[in-house]
Order: sequence, then C-alpha cells, then structure tokens
Amino acid sequence: MINKHVFTFVFSVLLCGSCVKDIDFKQAEKLELTPTIVAALVNINVKQTAIVSVSGIEKDEFIDISRSDVFSNSTFDKVEKVVVNFEITNPFNRRFTLLLFFFDDIDTVTYQFPLITVPENIDNYKFSHEIIIANSPLIVNSKNLNTTIRLLPSLDGSIIDVNDNKTFKINSSGIFYLKIN
Repeated sequence: MINKHVFTFVFSVLLCGSCVKDIDFKQAEKLELTPTIVAALVNINVKQTAIVSVSGIEKDEFIDISRSDVFSNSTFDKVEKVVVNFEITNPFNRRFTLLLFFFDDIDTVTYQFPLITVPENIDNYKFSHEIIIANSPLIVNSKNLNTTIRLLPSLDGSIIDVNDNKTFKINSSGIFYLKIN
C-alpha cells in the first residue's frame, strides 16, 4: 500500500514539473483581434398603392433617405471591410432597379453601390456587396444612405393592379469586419 502512495506522489511531482513552461508575455504585444459586428441598414416596404394611383397612373421612382450613423461610433474606427447583404422580395410582374449610395452631411457622395436589377416575381432575391475601406476611405464619413427604387416599364404595356395587395420589400444588413491591434 505504501508503494502505491509513493508511486502516486512521485508520478504527480514529475507530471506537474513537466508541465511548467516559461510564459512569453511579449506575445500580447502581437495580439490582434478581428471581431465582426452585424448591423441593420435599410428596411423598405413599397405597397402597390404607392406604385399605382387609383386613377391607374404608375409612379416609376421612389427615394428613401435613411440616417446611417454606424461610422460615427468609435468602435467602427477600425473597420477594414463591410459586406452589405440585401434580401429583396418583388411580387410584381415587373423588374425594378436599385441605386444606393452613402453620402455625408454636406450631401457629397462617399460611396456608390453597383446598380442592382431585381427580377420580376421573385421571393427572397439575395445580393451581396463587399466594400474594402482602404479602397474607399471616404465611406467612413457617411451619415446617410440614399436608396432610389425605379420601376422598369413593362414589355406589354400593362400596369400594376392597384387592387392586388402586394409589397416590394428590401431588407439589408452590414457585416463590419474590424481589426484591432
């Protein structure tokens, strides 16, 4: 029985002694954090009654200006890139185009997205766009997001039925990739 206790004690001492290693505190100087933050950007709903008047005249352009203060937060000073994701529902038998751009407080465009064409009769159309901050540094001055929605003409001359209860929807979010040294 004593041999068993002595063996256990000696084995424990050897085990503990073999696990000790010098700690290199200089590794903390090389520490780099890369968190991601997801933020909602734009949510727009356009009903058929906003597109077509009771008299049957279509409105072909809608403009939404949304305040976007994400870059005003000091957390976002370290943003390296942003991936903007769009989910769009177009229940109409017509195509739409979207023109989006960020601008600052004095209405100077800080970033323009490529033109997005949304097919007709589509549910959950997805579009993603990556913005590298080093390539577009003015975007960090952005205060507003302008969204222009344009209804494209029909090929057969028909108009959207004002009585057909449908809604064109845009939901977007941004994934902000940060780098903190």
